[in-house]
Amino acid sequence: MKKLIEKKWFLPAIIFLFALIIRLIYFYQIKDNILFKNSILDAKFYDIWAQEISKGDWLGKSRGVFTMSPGYPYLLGIIYLIFGYNIDIPIMLQFIMGSLICVFIYFLGKKVFNLTIGILSAFIMLLYSISIFYEGLLVKATVINIFNLLMLLMLINWMNKKLNVFLFLSGIFLGFSVHFRPNILGLIPLLIIWVWIVSKKDGIDKKKIVGSIVTLVLGVSLIIIPVALRNKHIGGEFVLSTAHGGMNFYTGNNPYINGVYLSVPFCRMNTEYEQQDFIRESERRAGRELTPKESSKFWYAESFKFIRNEPNRWLKSILNKFLIFCNSYETQINLNYYFFREKFTLLRMLPFSFGIIFPLALLGIIILIKNNSIDYGILLFIFYIIFYVLTLVLFFVVSEYRFPITPVVIVFASSALYHLYIIITKNQYKQLVKYILVLILLYWGVNKNIYEDLFGMNLYKESQLSVSHFNLGVLYEEKGDYEKSIKEYEIAIKINPIGGNPYINLAYIYLENKMYSKAIDILQRQIAINPQYAEAFNNLGSIYYKLGKYENAVNLFKKAVEMEPNIKEFNKNYNLAIQKSKK
Repeated sequence: MKKLIEKKWFLPAIIFLFALIIRLIYFYQIKDNILFKNSILDAKFYDIWAQEISKGDWLGKSRGVFTMSPGYPYLLGIIYLIFGYNIDIPIMLQFIMGSLICVFIYFLGKKVFNLTIGILSAFIMLLYSISIFYEGLLVKATVINIFNLLMLLMLINWMNKKLNVFLFLSGIFLGFSVHFRPNILGLIPLLIIWVWIVSKKDGIDKKKIVGSIVTLVLGVSLIIIPVALRNKHIGGEFVLSTAHGGMNFYTGNNPYINGVYLSVPFCRMNTEYEQQDFIRESERRAGRELTPKESSKFWYAESFKFIRNEPNRWLKSILNKFLIFCNSYETQINLNYYFFREKFTLLRMLPFSFGIIFPLALLGIIILIKNNSIDYGILLFIFYIIFYVLTLVLFFVVSEYRFPITPVVIVFASSALYHLYIIITKNQYKQLVKYILVLILLYWGVNKNIYEDLFGMNLYKESQLSVSHFNLGVLYEEKGDYEKSIKEYEIAIKINPIGGNPYINLAYIYLENKMYSKAIDILQRQIAINPQYAEAFNNLGSIYYKLGKYENAVNLFKKAVEMEPNIKEFNKNYNLAIQKSKK
């Protein structure tokens, strides 16, 4: 047995096996759930695009310049082409990737620190619930972590062996990551600085350093240039990956924001329409038609206009975004982690969360700095975290976009646990107490309810949970299961009585089933809560119009038009009701 344990492949194999077993248990729990079987929001968008690709549209001729990252749809498209259309297959592959991530973290911890920290890191990642949550969704978070970890491993190998082939491979993996989320391009300057620092430390001459940097950039370029050429050929614009940067930047830097991720008023929270809404609004403001690249530039300009006009408010939002980045709460952009945790036992049972690992990681960095133990591998990890902090704070912070820092954070957290153990073995209890007090303070800060205490958004978490119940209600409604749909809409309203969409959809179900009094009652409740909700007035007017009460309908349509004069449907309904009321 001892000889077996000493074999290089044994520990990685055990880590992979246990990680996969846990993920298979979760797969068994979710496989029959309606949210797993029916994709929504970003996942639905990727799924539809992937099906187009698998049927032969490899260039995406109907999509013009890419306005959504193409990497994940193309990966799904290849999977569907090979295995046929079955959502189970990509999810199972993501669980395998998640198990490999545990192995990769083991190697990162071992190479940069030691074997014990490598094992601890793998153990924490193996039981990290948010990772398993993302692996079970048709979203790109897991694949991004695979490419980013391979990039980091190649950079560590280059640092140790000085073979430029590792820099080239790190560039290749970074290039693939770009096509899943383009913000990683911003890491390149920091990597160039890191390569320069490491090379100078080892006494490498400038000519060879430049050659190393060129090798790294060449690897990246080989992966991103083909997509840029495709964008030029199909859409007429040279865009490295996607023409959506300006829209994302405006989402995080606009007159409506206080730091918390919220959709802008003119944009529907649906990936299928989001880009259209941004382009349409930019064209309305610019007074002319705009290409996707021009629209992106327009929104960058609008963001900088806001920053110049309201610098204090912008700086406050930046501070708030930094606090959100460091906070334990997993803010949603697609599905809500806490909604899934309520439904699936395994997510509740797994012990590790961001609220635990991040305070430990910060303590680990503090101990390393105090012990003067920051070597070049650790510096790379710190650069990596700094990059993600900067990009998310400059744009916007959500759990899925923060997720790529998890592996590095876990390694630092394992380092803290290891050093605390060493302190205990040396009977340095005074120092131990100091570090424990620091850890308690960090834990308190990371787990503080900032949304209620600092932002005054008492219903923020509740509203995110409410949206998940609403989305589930929509799925049941699409399947014709009105009883379950009504139940989910009512739960959504109970959690967040201010939210508008559950009322609208609930009223629609009642209307379709000719339960007019219930439809009227639910819309009147919505109007009483939010008297500025134009769609509720329009829909209530439509019910009275259908019942032949045209004067009531006219008054309601009139209010809807006064609130939203540019919506054609409201104006059309108002004019029809006036004509009917005169007969």
